[in-house]
Amino acid sequence: MSDTEHPQVENTFISEQPRDDDMAALPQAITSWRKNMDDIAQLKAQIREKNKHAKVLEELIMKVMKKNGIDALALRNSGGRVRLKQTKRLEGLGPKNLERLLTEKLGSAEAAAETLNFIQSKRTAKDVSKLVHESIPTA
Repeated sequence: MSDTEHPQVENTFISEQPRDDDMAALPQAITSWRKNMDDIAQLKAQIREKNKHAKVLEELIMKVMKKNGIDALALRNSGGRVRLKQTKRLEGLGPKNLERLLTEKLGSAEAAAETLNFIQSKRTAKDVSKLVHESIPTA
């Protein structure tokens, strides 16, 4: 087989020789891994839905509490309370925001862009291995 016939395996590396018992367990391990990944995807979808619902409820509760000047509500059933807490959150340091801040500090958009390019060029990358499932189209 040539590399042109199977381009998806051109970067395959085997760090050690596979043992017979490892090879025998591989199909079951892959099947179990895929089922686990499918289960995780379903649970994440359920969590997303629950988070959306919780956000709507939180907004409703906060709106009512702010409208009526309520800082805290005692809960009869659980013995706890719901409190309206104010916090400050720092803005992000994404590329656009960082460029805006650097332009403000350095007084020049060119100097800010130059500084950002320097920062980006000095960032280090680390290699990460990850299993992914790819669907292969059937012909």
